Amino acid sequence: MMGIMFLLIIKVISKWLRREFVAFIAEYLLNI
Repeated sequence: MMGIMFLLIIKVISKWLRREFVAFIAEYLLNI
């Protein structure tokens, strides 16, 4: 049970990080 919760949290965090990363790259490119 604990492992499933852990995997779920990791998946959510990775998804959020990817979205933040894409937004960061987009802003960086627009500022050039």
